[in-house]
Amino acid sequence: LVPHNIGRGGGGGGGGSAAAPGWDYEANFELEGGVLTRTFLQPPAGATWAHVRITRVDGAEEEKDSSPTPDNASRLLVLHCMQLRPQHPYREGEMQTYLRTARNATREAKVRLDPGHLLEVDVGQYWSSLGHTPVKVQVQFRGVSPLNSAPHLFAGAGILPVEVQHDGTCPRHERLKPSAVLNTLRRVYAPKAATIRTGGERDVLLEPEKVMHALVLQYEVKLSSAASVKLSWPVLNDELYESPFASQLFLAFDAHKKCVGCGDAWSDKVSLGKGASTVQLIVRHDDMKTLKRLEALPLTVIWDLNGKSKVSVDVHYCRHDATLGGSKAGVHLLQPGTRQLLWLKEPSKSSIPKVAKDGGELSGYITFTEDVDSGAKPPSGSRSQVAGYPLSYAVDTTSASTGEASSPPPFEPETAPADAYRTALRDAAVKHLKSLAGKPAFEEIHAGALAAYGDELPLLVARMEHEDALAKKASTAEAWANVGEACDAVVAKIDVVELAQYYGVKHDLEDPEAKYHDKQFKKKKDTLVDALRVAAACKKALHSLAESDDAKAAFLSAMAELAKWVDVKETKHADLLVYKHKLEGSRGDALKVLSQVAGHDDPNACKALSAAQAKKARAALCGELGWAHIERMEKLLAIVAAPANYAPL
Repeated sequence: LVPHNIGRGGGGGGGGSAAAPGWDYEANFELEGGVLTRTFLQPPAGATWAHVRITRVDGAEEEKDSSPTPDNASRLLVLHCMQLRPQHPYREGEMQTYLRTARNATREAKVRLDPGHLLEVDVGQYWSSLGHTPVKVQVQFRGVSPLNSAPHLFAGAGILPVEVQHDGTCPRHERLKPSAVLNTLRRVYAPKAATIRTGGERDVLLEPEKVMHALVLQYEVKLSSAASVKLSWPVLNDELYESPFASQLFLAFDAHKKCVGCGDAWSDKVSLGKGASTVQLIVRHDDMKTLKRLEALPLTVIWDLNGKSKVSVDVHYCRHDATLGGSKAGVHLLQPGTRQLLWLKEPSKSSIPKVAKDGGELSGYITFTEDVDSGAKPPSGSRSQVAGYPLSYAVDTTSASTGEASSPPPFEPETAPADAYRTALRDAAVKHLKSLAGKPAFEEIHAGALAAYGDELPLLVARMEHEDALAKKASTAEAWANVGEACDAVVAKIDVVELAQYYGVKHDLEDPEAKYHDKQFKKKKDTLVDALRVAAACKKALHSLAESDDAKAAFLSAMAELAKWVDVKETKHADLLVYKHKLEGSRGDALKVLSQVAGHDDPNACKALSAAQAKKARAALCGELGWAHIERMEKLLAIVAAPANYAPL
């Protein structure tokens, strides 16, 4: 280590020579492998970032020694800058980078500063980089900061004023070029259960009267799609030896109680599937009252938004531009001792990523100055670790408008009051009938509804669902035959020719009336597909009861009818497709479909064939193919994938 250099912003203090114009600190050092120079600088009160330049001063090119010595080679230098802040991990105020430098080359870096804290600038030559290297180190302090250091956009506010200042302690003009982005989503979950356990003999501390207790918190996290997220408890995280608690550990489980992730005070990302997942946290302490205070401790789930899912926030210099969508903020020169008012525009609802539609807080950062003062590209080998100021936005989950153009009112055909009343009564009867599917009370109420409204399509659908529920219980040929008759009645009621003609051409769905008719035709198509699917499942059941050629032909014919309207390769039809492949002798194709269902993000993508059932069927099919070793492995993996209980904490 060379002697410490102590300097102050605004001049080359002790250990540093008089700084060149435009620089606050300058010093020359002779570096060699394994030698570290340490310089301590006091930044001005208004400095928010520092510009560090390292230049090799090897002399003119003609003075270069022609002999192949290490002094003529490039050097690997290390720049390490740090500010220590009380009760903050040192890594939060640290920047370290490696700089490859050629003869007389210049390398630069930018470092974020927290005002009021001493800055340590360390420069060294990597231990394996041989030879002596004369370098010149220059430091320049710059500063622009918002009066509100953590701006927050409120949903519905539309715009947010943010005032930035250049307090003049850094006597240089700053080139403003503000930009803002939201790249993180946070959502908070309250615990579903909290249990305090008293430790056993192994949890007794050295003091006989003290016993370690454990608080176990259980959370349910529901996701609309699979995601890789970070699980955080901000009150507890980022402390280990300094923490007042003995330990903090968590386990994450999928819907089948399989452990999919774990962590402690510093959590890595955990992959959670679609639907409900369970998270358990255990915190230990010798005082039960202390643990009771944490029984309502919330869990924060954090998503990183990348690529198109990031939300850009428009920044303007004029309020009217922010309100009317005018020109965005460009480059603006801010003089020392002056301020500039900026206006942030609330993100449009269409720009909010799908994962944030269920609510939460979007967070990111806002920066105010150009990364390079001249506007040119940074020199080769430069580094920038100047982070912006935190920015947050609470996502609005209501349908309230944020100033965007509203869609035209939906089209509603004119209906006589008596007809509307009759339709409402029929729909209420159908809703009640569906709740009675498979029950004895269905017949009497259905007969009354038929007498009142005739064989209208909703009543025929209710009959089909009722017969299907009865057949699944009885599993007899007669019961499944009744299902087939009910399906045929539904299909016969739908004008398939009219439906095919409608979907044979495109329609202008921007028109409210066309959009209304499209919705009605979609309902008919969905009803037809449901009836054809139930019919195919019925023929499948009949073939399994009596494996005749006629039953096989009937099932394949039903699948062909279903394929006219939908892609039968969709996961929702996987149970029928697997059966079809096996009937046709294509067991490899059946195995492929089962693997798709078993590995699907949504374990209930196919209602008739869950992921667990698919894994079991896949193991059995492997056995049929003579792959006994794979069958055994599949059965063992199935136990691991769906254990009987949660792993103990």
